[in-house]
Amino acid sequence: WREALLALNACCEGVAKHKLATPRPVEYSAGMGEVLSLLERHGLVRVEVARGRRYLRFPGPEELGFIRGGWLEVYVYDLVRRMEGVLEPLMGVKCLSARGVTNELDVVFTFRNRLFIVECKSGKGKHNKGMPYKLDAVREKVGGLFGRVMYVSVDRVSDMEYLRAQEWKMQVVQGEEIAALPDILQAWTGAGRRGEG
Repeated sequence: WREALLALNACCEGVAKHKLATPRPVEYSAGMGEVLSLLERHGLVRVEVARGRRYLRFPGPEELGFIRGGWLEVYVYDLVRRMEGVLEPLMGVKCLSARGVTNELDVVFTFRNRLFIVECKSGKGKHNKGMPYKLDAVREKVGGLFGRVMYVSVDRVSDMEYLRAQEWKMQVVQGEEIAALPDILQAWTGAGRRGEG
């Protein structure tokens, strides 16, 4: 499924919000048919055939945004929302720094008096460049001394980025590991442990 999701995300990159159709045909890789069938059943996309090639048309900009990566944020938010003891889970939080720089935090929540920040990426690895540096800066500015940061990526991060994240005590969930995200979130927050807080 990972390859199909990455290919779908790449296909959606060139979609103009006013046209809402993919400019190039969809390449059918392993799992792509199943993913598109699911999206069509839920009214998020329509597969159209022109000159023997398949293209995607989206009902509106919201559906396009969801398929471009919003789905991963919603998935993480829903998992967090269901965790016992989590306070005020939020999605798409915008923070303005003292210098006027705006950062958007994908999923933010508090648990046992600690702030947790989750960054989500559904595209290819080029978006992972500098990930540990960005998240460390966000943690420092927003999370303070006790803030925790997690990076969830459909694509795999480079070995160097992964090691840097580990060194800075950031949780990285990548590729197929997303299937275990409910358990990973429990372990990361300490939600399964009693008597802490």
